[in-house]
Amino acid sequence: MTTINPLKSHEMKRIILALTLMFCGVQMLLAQKTNVDQLFEKYKDKEEVTTIVIAKPMFKMLNKLNIADADFQELKPILEQINGMKIMIVDNSQEKGASSSKTKTLDVDKLQSEINETLKNLSYEELMTVNNKDSKVKILSTDALDGVLKDVLLNINTEGSSVLMFLDGKISMDAINQLTDDLQASSKESSQPKSAAQKVENRKVGAFQGIEVSNGIMVNFTLGSTAEVKVTAKESHLEYIKTEVQNGILKVFVHNGSVQNLILGKIVVDITAPQLNSVAVSSGGNFKAQNRIAAEKFSAKASSGGRIMAEVETRKELNLDASSGGEIALNLKANMLKTNATSGANLTLKGEVHTADYQISSAGKINARELKTDKAKVEASSAASITLHAIQSLDANVSTTASVKYIANETLKTNIKSHLGTVESISK
Repeated sequence: MTTINPLKSHEMKRIILALTLMFCGVQMLLAQKTNVDQLFEKYKDKEEVTTIVIAKPMFKMLNKLNIADADFQELKPILEQINGMKIMIVDNSQEKGASSSKTKTLDVDKLQSEINETLKNLSYEELMTVNNKDSKVKILSTDALDGVLKDVLLNINTEGSSVLMFLDGKISMDAINQLTDDLQASSKESSQPKSAAQKVENRKVGAFQGIEVSNGIMVNFTLGSTAEVKVTAKESHLEYIKTEVQNGILKVFVHNGSVQNLILGKIVVDITAPQLNSVAVSSGGNFKAQNRIAAEKFSAKASSGGRIMAEVETRKELNLDASSGGEIALNLKANMLKTNATSGANLTLKGEVHTADYQISSAGKINARELKTDKAKVEASSAASITLHAIQSLDANVSTTASVKYIANETLKTNIKSHLGTVESISK
């Protein structure tokens, strides 16, 4: 196998950064990748081809390294989430004056055509193409469900090299949107004119007390005296971004109409309202509160890769529901907390609560170590796990390989039932 000319340093750096953004919120899936494996196996011994296979243990090792590079620091927090990556690099550079350059070019062109034909036979659907001055990027996937893409292939053609990257995992549409923006900025001179820059549009909406967001849209919410909605996106994309109030709920979503395979760039919606009682996020959407949300009651729901980050204070009840890889991170103060985490969902909770009722199942995870709770009740099953801090009492029912860890203290009264589950007391 020959040594090839590397990609230009700035190009590879942009690609690595794009992958960093792409893996935010990734959830890994163990599935058969036979067709892709065959593709890499077929061409790995070609003279003009270099193949790289990076397994999960390598990412874990990299995560432990102390490297000061800014791009690496962005990548480091999510390295341990990556199940694997395969890279194939085809050298199509030519050495000036080399007698074999013409023959080599013909061989590489033939090889690239063979790879393209093989990709067609893999039944991967082309989601989008990004053309810049110095590069062309195709993004392909086998399946898309609830805003999450499965088995993503990137075909990147730059001056001197062609790169095929296979990403082993499930990737949210939000991550693809961020990747699109980064790839479109990777060239020194974008193929899009500067007039295509993002535009802010003010929207008039009716009164609302709740928000629903989906389709990879990022919502920044501020509790304020007046109601405002501002959408930031490329001007040509604004018509597809809907902000509609239905039954007191402001729904923020993408409606593509008759447009097929519509992939939008980064979408940010800034919302201000005097009151908010509920938030629901799905399909890779994001919700982030810019200040503390105070309400009589409050509910938050995250599903299909949706993420919620907020500080919430309620006088009565706070309900949290996360499923299918949804994530909720709250700093909270409440009288009563009810949670449900299932199907790989993740809750991170801090603050204070009088009583808490935790329901977790199907690999759901709750980290409530920094949430001081007077009285706690736990129902955990099916490989779910929870770490909590109960002060007065803890009632727990643990089954089918679920795990419960609680901070021990002398005043805590426990009533724990375990069947094929594990329960452990830990120090602060």
